[in-house]
Amino acid sequence: MRSPLFTALAASLALHAAAGGAYLGSFLPSLTAPEEEPITISYVRYSPERRTPVRRQRQIEQLPIAPVPKPFTAPNKAKIEKIGVRPLGLNPVKAGSDPMNPVKAGPGPVRPIKRGSDPAVPLIRESRELLADPVEGRLFTNYFGAVKDKIHQTVRRKYGYRSVGRGSVALLFILRSDGALESAEVVRAYSSAGQTAREFALECLRQADPFPPFPQGIELKKISFNVTILFEEV
Repeated sequence: MRSPLFTALAASLALHAAAGGAYLGSFLPSLTAPEEEPITISYVRYSPERRTPVRRQRQIEQLPIAPVPKPFTAPNKAKIEKIGVRPLGLNPVKAGSDPMNPVKAGPGPVRPIKRGSDPAVPLIRESRELLADPVEGRLFTNYFGAVKDKIHQTVRRKYGYRSVGRGSVALLFILRSDGALESAEVVRAYSSAGQTAREFALECLRQADPFPPFPQGIELKKISFNVTILFEEV
């Protein structure tokens, strides 16, 4: 049985729009209320004094009376303001509202969160955007060529003894900054090859992992790639 000839493996690793760029700066920090010094309220329980039985006499002796505890007095306003707690009372009402119908007070002031002067670094960038960048594009071009070359060598080595049919397979994958493959999938809408070729392309991509780490000057955590592999048999 005649084996298929690998005449034109056009590893046309073309760039397309890929996964959207999720940005680190899109994550908003939660706001917290200002810290206040706690106030501890102690509850004192008074128990009556134990009385000794007294024999009845002609004249009833007067028993000692237990001292009455002093009523609890709230600290004055100046002391409360000093420890950072506002005095109890009705909630403030909004301007122009009915004073007989108080509303709940809004949240207190929050402390602004300090941010650095440097802009937020995006979490994922598309390879197409990097190639179009006038500064990062020069650094990324050589790296992208190394990624394509490693995929091409893996496909060529395995394709010589495999019959996968004809057609194109579009792959979408994400690499981390250390060159490790994070995820990969087949873009079915842009793939004309059959299921065998699609599984073969994914297998070659995973065997090519890991790839070289990102070059210096590209301060990114992840980059998404869209690569198309063309299979032809005669």
